[in-house]
Amino acid sequence: MTQQLLTIFSTVQLKQGKAKCPVCERMCRAYAKTLDERLVNLGLKCLKFCLDNNRKIFRFEEVVINKDMTKQEARRASKDVADLQKLHYWNIIEKTDKATFWRITEHGMSWLFGNGKLPEKVWVFGNERLRGEDWERGVRMVSVDEVSKRWQVEIQNYRLDYRYKGYKGEVQQTELLPT
Repeated sequence: MTQQLLTIFSTVQLKQGKAKCPVCERMCRAYAKTLDERLVNLGLKCLKFCLDNNRKIFRFEEVVINKDMTKQEARRASKDVADLQKLHYWNIIEKTDKATFWRITEHGMSWLFGNGKLPEKVWVFGNERLRGEDWERGVRMVSVDEVSKRWQVEIQNYRLDYRYKGYKGEVQQTELLPT
C-alpha cells in the first residue's frame, strides 16, 4: 500500500501533509525523523545489554526498564521503549522472527562503534523509511560522534519546543526553550 500511495502523491504533498488518500479520503503525511544523541544513547544501551548478557536479541523493555525502578521512573522509561523502535529507520536494529524481539544489525553495530556515517534525517511514511533522491537530497551524513544533541532543529517538526525567529506568541510554562 505504501508504494502505491507514493506513486500517486508528490514528495511535496506528502511533506506538507496535503495528500489525500483515494480510498479512505484521509490526509496522508510523511514525517521527518532525526537521529539525535538520545536515540544514539538508546542504541548504545541495547548494545551494552546484548554484550553484558551475551545475547544477540533483546526486547525493548529489558533494555530500559529494570526491577529496581520506581513506578514513576518506569513510566518515564516507557517513552524510551517507544523511541527505540525508531532506530530501525536507519537499519541500526531490526525485528527478529520472534514477536517483540529485536537485534542490532551488523551495520548498526559498526556505526555504533564509530565506523561510517548515516543520514541525520530520514522521511517516514506508514512506518517505512522513504528512499530515493527526492527524499535524501541534501541530507547531512553523520557519524555516531556528530549527531545533534536535540531533534527539534527545524520548523517542519511542528513542536511547541521550537520557535522560529520573530515568534510573537505567548510562552507557555509547558513549552521548552531551545538551548
